[in-house]
Amino acid sequence: FDKGMCDPTSQMEVIRELPALLQGDGHSGLGQLVATRFMQRLIPKAAEAGLCVGTLRNSNDWGCGGWYPHLAAQAGLACVATTTSVPNLAPYGSRTKMFGNNPIAFAFPRRDNPPILLDMALTPVALGKVLRAQAEGTTLPPEWGFKDRDGNPTVDPHVAMAGIVPAIGGYKGTGLAMITNILAGVITGSAHTGAVDVGKRGQFFLVMDPGVVHPDGADAYHEAIEDLVSQVRAAEVLPGEA
Repeated sequence: FDKGMCDPTSQMEVIRELPALLQGDGHSGLGQLVATRFMQRLIPKAAEAGLCVGTLRNSNDWGCGGWYPHLAAQAGLACVATTTSVPNLAPYGSRTKMFGNNPIAFAFPRRDNPPILLDMALTPVALGKVLRAQAEGTTLPPEWGFKDRDGNPTVDPHVAMAGIVPAIGGYKGTGLAMITNILAGVITGSAHTGAVDVGKRGQFFLVMDPGVVHPDGADAYHEAIEDLVSQVRAAEVLPGEA
């Protein structure tokens, strides 16, 4: 706050609005407040049009990413959302950190049950666990996959955070980091890649009415979702994985 990188008094401003598009500027305000107020404008537009894209620039850390798609699902809408974050992932095979550990969140409404919701970042373990190991003076499990700046495996949490932070799926994870950087950074007109910093995060939202998007309407969508849930729950469980 003292450095002016995050302004708690800033208000989200709508800078452009079309029937299926809403664009906003957070003016470096509190990310959770900026993004929530933005969703409160975006959800009714998506409900009216059947689908709406929302982009935010100059926002901050949005906190729990799943919160925003969940807001949409409570209104009977599906949502995909992602955000930029400060760089800590390097393109596959390099050591230069230029992509954030950008979370991706999804929610899909159900008729009489809580929505299907996925909120995930792009590393195999939360980086907060590495910071906790630093504070407690413990080592990291080797299977977490951290490397030093020369690409050698390390279990030292201090070396790990200064070195190569692994992405899920290797090059696939860093590829997702690049794509989320394009969606939430480039397309939103916010800072992207190595320029992302406090007060300069971008956020991208796609909100849709599944009853409109599904070619056979809302009932067909809900029947298909419940069939999917039933099949997943009926999957044969491996020994010891119950």
